[in-house]
Amino acid sequence: MAASFSLEERIDYLREFGGASLGYSTLQPGLRYFDVPQIGYLAYESYSGCDFVLSSPICADHHLETLLGEFIQTHEQPCFVQIYQREAELLRDLFHHYVVQMGMEFWLDGQTWTTQGGKKTHIRRWLNTARNADVTVNPINAEERQDDVQRVSDQWRKSRRNDGNLRFLVRNFSRDKQVASLARPYGAFRNGELIGVVDFAPMFRGHRATGYYADLVRMIPDAPNGTSDLIIATALQDFIREGSHTLSLGLAPFAKLSRCANEPPFIHKLLSFLYVAGNQLYHFKGNYFHKEKYRAEEIPVFYTTANRNAMMQILKIFKLIGVF
Repeated sequence: MAASFSLEERIDYLREFGGASLGYSTLQPGLRYFDVPQIGYLAYESYSGCDFVLSSPICADHHLETLLGEFIQTHEQPCFVQIYQREAELLRDLFHHYVVQMGMEFWLDGQTWTTQGGKKTHIRRWLNTARNADVTVNPINAEERQDDVQRVSDQWRKSRRNDGNLRFLVRNFSRDKQVASLARPYGAFRNGELIGVVDFAPMFRGHRATGYYADLVRMIPDAPNGTSDLIIATALQDFIREGSHTLSLGLAPFAKLSRCANEPPFIHKLLSFLYVAGNQLYHFKGNYFHKEKYRAEEIPVFYTTANRNAMMQILKIFKLIGVF
């Protein structure tokens, strides 16, 4: 029987089991929760007759089956969005869900990753361009600089096609002090002016931040090329010194899709088509091009549903996120 956790309890579960890149995003406003004492929780949003679960379950690995099973038993149209292979295979094998690959997530290992090597020429060029433009990077207090951060965000939104209005998979800066204190915002400055912000979401295991996700990336339109990369490279060095060695660059939607064993019909063709022809909706190709230049480990992420006729559900997800 599901209970209702307090925010403090939910944060405690996140700090113990929140190793997925979107774990922190489960604390964003507007979500519903399926809380199971002594096990963990799922965050989801009900939309157009479906319950879309965000991220991997926040629980221990040996409780995955229990938490997923209890949720599926009590929700008629459960769908799981941006989960990893272990959850996808469990949902397929035990709960007969259909599996669709959503794209690739890019993870840097701070213990081995460097900017050196012939395949990192783009990264070095971007970093040098920002440095030569006198861009500097420092951690910031987002609350104290709220007006500056809002200014950068507003300018960024006005310059974007669509992703300035995305939601669910794309959170906003948290206004809750308890939640916001877990993130690590870094700012880029030029001539003393804030020109870019990256809000790094923590990835926890055993009440320790083992890594971070470069979650919110906001740059003013005329920020020098490479500004966001300089923030990421600078923050990564700080995180490594603190013992947090993993950095996720996030998802490249619909990139390098592989067919799943039991995926619904036509889904692979639809998503592959959108990657090639849907860049007026979202910059799919540009997103992948930029992240791929880091030469990070590419980890597939998945979507699952109990409905074989999943085409309408995919369209509902796009509307939920705000793609159209």
